[in-house]
Amino acid sequence: MDTARFDNIEALRASAAKEFPDDPALQSVHIARKLLARGAELEGVSYLEHVRSTVRRVSSSDRQ
Repeated sequence: MDTARFDNIEALRASAAKEFPDDPALQSVHIARKLLARGAELEGVSYLEHVRSTVRRVSSSDRQ
């Protein structure tokens, strides 16, 4: 995923750190879900469709 398409990733990280100060794993999950949701919005598809297409891309690249 091209992170250049997302506005202010540092603000997203700071927000996650503020929401979940003592749980870096939960911060990572929160950031990942926000990035996936933003990617779906940019592509004009639902969150679930975007996740499925991302999984397909990763799965097909693992097989090669």
